[in-house]
Amino acid sequence: MLRRIPYQDSPKRYEYNPDAKGLDLYPVIMSIVHWGDTHMVDSRGRPMLHEHKNCGKMFDPVMVCSECGEPLAAKHVHVHPGPGARQAPVASLKAEKPGKVKKCGQAIFSDRCGAAADEGGRRLFFSRRPTIRTPTDQALSGHHT
Repeated sequence: MLRRIPYQDSPKRYEYNPDAKGLDLYPVIMSIVHWGDTHMVDSRGRPMLHEHKNCGKMFDPVMVCSECGEPLAAKHVHVHPGPGARQAPVASLKAEKPGKVKKCGQAIFSDRCGAAADEGGRRLFFSRRPTIRTPTDQALSGHHT
């Protein structure tokens, strides 16, 4: 993620420049910086401002949908299994509340939350309010259905 490049011989000193993988992390780093600027700033304001070189304006990083360009918020995103999703035989899982539970490949998904579990009861996807309870969930919460 970083390339170590010498810039002085005596004593030996290095600068670290991002490689292609490191540059791909830039949006993640900018999101963390923006979170700090929003939630950890004091009365003096932000310690640094970011200028977009193309337009010359100061900006805040915004995550947008690659398809429609709309800004994204967690509550507007559903997670679906992709082609690389792990596929294992599924143990019988009981929905916490009656509702639609569907089988997709070898995992069980709830239409309400996007959560899934494999045969070991391990969650493959997470949500704020899972509607699938696994034996592991029951043991951890102390509730049995």
